Amino acid sequence: MALQRRDLVTSLLGFGLAGPAWAQKATPAATETVTVTGQTPIVTLQTWIDLYGRPTAEVKLNGKGPFKFVVDTGSNTSVLSPRVAKALELSELPMRTVHGVTGSSQAHFAKVGQIETGRSVSNNLTVAIIDAPALDKLDGILGMDMFANRRVRFNFSRKTVDLEPATSRRPRKLPISVGVKLRHGLLIEAEGRVGNLRSKCILDTGGDTTIINMAMLNALSARARRRTRPEEAPIILGVTNQQLNGVWANLREFNLIGLNIRRLTVVAADAPVFKLWGLESTPAMLVGMDILSQVETLVVDYRRREVELQLLSSLVGGEHNIYRG
Repeated sequence: MALQRRDLVTSLLGFGLAGPAWAQKATPAATETVTVTGQTPIVTLQTWIDLYGRPTAEVKLNGKGPFKFVVDTGSNTSVLSPRVAKALELSELPMRTVHGVTGSSQAHFAKVGQIETGRSVSNNLTVAIIDAPALDKLDGILGMDMFANRRVRFNFSRKTVDLEPATSRRPRKLPISVGVKLRHGLLIEAEGRVGNLRSKCILDTGGDTTIINMAMLNALSARARRRTRPEEAPIILGVTNQQLNGVWANLREFNLIGLNIRRLTVVAADAPVFKLWGLESTPAMLVGMDILSQVETLVVDYRRREVELQLLSSLVGGEHNIYRG
């Protein structure tokens, strides 16, 4: 079975963009790098897209729109589809390196004069222009460059996303609140536990499937390392058309910021993105929507470096609600 990274599915090398604004090839700038994550299960897990949904927000670009964007806490840059870039007549900037889960490659970039969503406005933002069929009918990705000094409120039961200025009036806190670390600028890192094993957890709303690194796989018991499933072994297809072979791993109990899940199946892979983030030698995971969608509301306050949770009513007061702090 193959798993695709949601937001960047095709190769970034040599894709073409029609129109005069994209007529000339840009000179690569190897020192400039960005990271984009997220994945979409296909084949037997295709229904996960409908089951968990894609966190989206309506966005205006240079006063035009609205456009619909995926909100991805695992990407440090925003992304436009070539179709939208052409419609806005954006001028091409030098190419830069984009890192995905399976490798890295070069991508076209452009500058957008104004990006507006909800009450949040960013000016003169540099975005990647990427041909990503997995975006389907969506127009782009809102990455962490839009989240700085803001609150992002995900209501997974209603499938809504709100971006609020951190200086605006703060709503009443949710029942669970914990401080988090911002790795590499704005990547949300929280402490989790798999049984008694501590884990570094990167919250990734752009990914449907949770991926653990090899350090975590090796630390798990032999029983948990591999789970017999009727499907084929998972293969992760990345942004450069590189692929990684993975294995299924069964987590008997996983705790993250007050959310406790039992009998969870994830994918384990030696993904280069863990090395990029300095997490290749310690148990770590990209926490996707298969886990995050099991809360009702998730609020990330980037200025205060806090995460708040409201559990689904079905989990409150039950054995799943085990908060160890």
